[in-house]
Amino acid sequence: MHPSVHTSAEPPAIALAEKQRALHDALQDCGSVVLGYSGGVDSTYLAKAALDALGPDRVLAVTGRSPSYPEVQ
Repeated sequence: MHPSVHTSAEPPAIALAEKQRALHDALQDCGSVVLGYSGGVDSTYLAKAALDALGPDRVLAVTGRSPSYPEVQ
């Protein structure tokens, strides 16, 4: 097993900060959002980013009912 090697011209922290900024700007452009929330890492991260960008009055996270999700966890 070989460690991964970063090959981008910019350091990972800068690339990450640029992506976070782009997400923040895109969310602000939306004005308000409704998010499908599963409770996983991805939807939790997006919900937090939306709250930071828009505030709690402009974000609604919803969880749908589906046979693929248990009723009780």
